[in-house]
Amino acid sequence: MQVAPAYLVVNPVYIAVIGGYVAATVSDHLPLGHAAGLAGFMMVLGLASWLVVNRGDPVPGQPFWHPLVISILVPPSAILGGILVTRRTQDTHVSGRSLSSGG
Repeated sequence: MQVAPAYLVVNPVYIAVIGGYVAATVSDHLPLGHAAGLAGFMMVLGLASWLVVNRGDPVPGQPFWHPLVISILVPPSAILGGILVTRRTQDTHVSGRSLSSGG
């Protein structure tokens, strides 16, 4: 079964954004730091899987570029998820202040 190339790019990126979002949401402090920690962990696992386990070759049935896409695009996507949380909390604080100040 052939999988569409767009799916092979969008699916891991989408999951990484959700992972970064969740990591930042459950964090008591430094939400972006937790998303960045997850991103680093994802990068190490992606590179280790690609270079050590598969010896630089993709998994059978995947295109040659797929491990590289995962190693390069997934970590920043997790950070993007963390950024979404920090922007959401900043928006909440700003709107909360404007409501309490009567404006």
